[in-house]
Amino acid sequence: MKTKIDVFGLSEMTVKDYQSKVKNEFRRLEGLGETTNIVVLSEFLFKCGTVGAAVIVGEFSGELEKFYKEKKKERSKEKDFGVGECKFETNNKGNVLRINLTEGAVSPSRVEKGMKKSKLKVAAIISKGEEIAQVENEEAEDISPKTEATANNDKEKNNDNNQLAELMDKIKTQFQAVREILPQAAVGNINPDEQKTLTNLQAFMQNWFKLYGNSSPDIQQNNKEQGLKLKEQFAKIAGLLSKTNSQTEAKLEQNDKQLSASVGKNGENLSQDVLLVQEALNKFNARLNVTGQFDSKTLLALEALERAKFGSSESLVTPNSKLWKLLASR
Repeated sequence: MKTKIDVFGLSEMTVKDYQSKVKNEFRRLEGLGETTNIVVLSEFLFKCGTVGAAVIVGEFSGELEKFYKEKKKERSKEKDFGVGECKFETNNKGNVLRINLTEGAVSPSRVEKGMKKSKLKVAAIISKGEEIAQVENEEAEDISPKTEATANNDKEKNNDNNQLAELMDKIKTQFQAVREILPQAAVGNINPDEQKTLTNLQAFMQNWFKLYGNSSPDIQQNNKEQGLKLKEQFAKIAGLLSKTNSQTEAKLEQNDKQLSASVGKNGENLSQDVLLVQEALNKFNARLNVTGQFDSKTLLALEALERAKFGSSESLVTPNSKLWKLLASR
């Protein structure tokens, strides 16, 4: 069977989106009764912030084959990646998904924990060599004496609580990792990779607030104190990013205004430099056509400004000269 999951869109799915899609995949595989391939990422970060197993079943062809090859190249030695075969079998507990891992460093126990965190709601037996782990189907649990609605509500609350806690753990870990660059960020002196790290931390925080806002009142009350502390940290990170972005833009703008060579009579008159000079002269009311071509009107405007400000004219502007500093000042 071929998977119907958009494997390269996994990172844009919430865990609930993924649960719905993989449930349909399991039903198809169960109905077919065939053996197929499986790719497992036991600690996958979903868009909502949940970290759990991403399990993709289907033959290695098309997009899944590309996905498998990419992940094999990236993560073959990592402990969260595994590949194998799977098939639904019937035992005394009903239909069970039998997973046999043949490649990758992930262990059955890690897959088991990941599947529980993703709440895939499928009974599974995972094996690799002599190691075996088992996942119980949560849907088979006895929910009496509670009503089904009450049980589902409790599960949703527990899920929200767990997701908030897991996301907060990731935020704390990420915050610890960026602590060393915070002093440099305060003065806008960080490189693009460090800036990206801060942006990722900000995104984790935004996901937490989004999940918090969509939770029930009692969940919000339980997490209120953490939310207030996180709000302070978020404001701090947002302020640092704002300062860093402003200084980056200022540097880019300053670089854009740098003259690379001489412009004027007997100058090199490179097009991009002539454009800069013409634009600058127009800020002194020269009213030139900005063409990038050094013409007689540009020469006259340059000489007139130089005489007005410095008493004489060399008919030439060079990088770092007084005339260029004057032109670049507006």
